[in-house]
Amino acid sequence: MDPVLLAVTWAIESNFNLHPENNRNRDGTVDVGPMQIHYATWSQAETYLVGSPFGTNLAPRALFNGDPLDNLLTGATSSWTWSNALAIERPVIIGPAMEAGAEVPPALRRDARARGISTV
Repeated sequence: MDPVLLAVTWAIESNFNLHPENNRNRDGTVDVGPMQIHYATWSQAETYLVGSPFGTNLAPRALFNGDPLDNLLTGATSSWTWSNALAIERPVIIGPAMEAGAEVPPALRRDARARGISTV
């Protein structure tokens, strides 16, 4: 992932805070850490996870207590995968998980279908 894009995303998501509050989404799920990673989706995508990107404080408005670097790296990995899949307009999700034959998490599969991307 482009370092400038990573920095801009981090700035927008948490204002460069290493231990921000979890953001509660309308559906009750939470986004956690400096990159505000959607826990319900990405916690199931183990191939994309780097170290301990979520911590243990998963309640809305709880302070992030995971590893900030792991969260940034996981955010970069997941963003890189989606941006490449969308930018090159390939009809499949690409990246480490698919290359390793890992199952695509259900929430990620629904989002991909909504965007017209196959997860097969």
